[in-house]
Amino acid sequence: MLVCLLDASVDYHISTTVFEHIPKKGVARILKGVKRILKDDGIAIHFIDLSDHFQHQDKSIGFCPVDFFIEECGFSGGGLERLS
Repeated sequence: MLVCLLDASVDYHISTTVFEHIPKKGVARILKGVKRILKDDGIAIHFIDLSDHFQHQDKSIGFCPVDFFIEECGFSGGGLERLS
């Protein structure tokens, strides 16, 4: 938990494929906490999996709009949790 960490006490904060599973208000609360605990020169790195998570296991699901945006259009921005 971020609550037990002191202000400006952390060099880096990393998450991998977590934020796409948290409601928007929860992400905002977490990022406020991250900002509080990071040192002035600290770094936050968050990988958000934009793919359709159901498609990972079910290969019968064909076209994935997110893959299209990333591969065909060169789009690499955030905010595309699930397009369908």
